[in-house]
Amino acid sequence: MQATDTRYCVVLCDSASLPARERIAAEAAYARSLERLLGGPEGVVETLASVQRIQEQEDDDASPEARALALATINRWAKAAAAARQAGMRELQGEAEDGYFEVRLD
Repeated sequence: MQATDTRYCVVLCDSASLPARERIAAEAAYARSLERLLGGPEGVVETLASVQRIQEQEDDDASPEARALALATINRWAKAAAAARQAGMRELQGEAEDGYFEVRLD
């Protein structure tokens, strides 16, 4: 059985003036929220990888079922990312409001 690569990182961008401790706490809260909503680190990696594949494809010939599944995957990611953003920003208590979180697959 092959192990699933579950490596990803969360980066809070556009927050250079923020102390490292606060930035790291916000990034950790974002990651915890994503993992809770998507089924752990594996779920985060699998869902984001699927979204990236969907975005890269221009599959005009996809069946309605495939399109529905793709849309459901994108919506699942979007909802989880929005909730995670709230969790991460809650850690900042109003600082770095212009910042945004980026999830990168390793």
